[in-house]
Amino acid sequence: MVSADTVIKKSKKTISATSSKIHISGVDNLRPFQQSSLETTMNKALSKLDNVGNVTEFKCYVKTFEEGRGRVKYSIHLYLVIPGSSFTSEQADFDFNTAVSWAIKALEKEVLRAKEKHKYEVGKGKGMNKRGQVKDFMILVFLLILLGLWYQPEITKDILGNLVEFGKTITGYVIN
Repeated sequence: MVSADTVIKKSKKTISATSSKIHISGVDNLRPFQQSSLETTMNKALSKLDNVGNVTEFKCYVKTFEEGRGRVKYSIHLYLVIPGSSFTSEQADFDFNTAVSWAIKALEKEVLRAKEKHKYEVGKGKGMNKRGQVKDFMILVFLLILLGLWYQPEITKDILGNLVEFGKTITGYVIN
């Protein structure tokens, strides 16, 4: 088991892997250049994924299978844990670098998909946050007051009272 709790130097900058846990296992059957290639690509992937959230755990399992005619098939399993969610990715290929890059791309795609889904669940960009709800509600109240005062001023007070109660339940704010 290779653990990257040390500082790993790259040509451009230094990446500190002490804030996250990186575990790479199954490298016993790999050649030394494949091990170093795997370690550098995992550190690059971790630096990209660290921008998404605080990575608490990042595991990579490498499995090798002997196929017919002496060919070796590499299976890469990646596990990423971010507070609140976990992601997995599995890819296999006869070329080691291809299997690793496909697994990383699949993991990044899954993380970005979850990030976009979470973004719209929270309501950013759609006007569904508290401020957007209050703004939409106030525009609606203003238009209804204008229409009520214009057409039927006697029932405008009843409608306005109901709208204020409705606004309290929707937005959670007390409107005076």
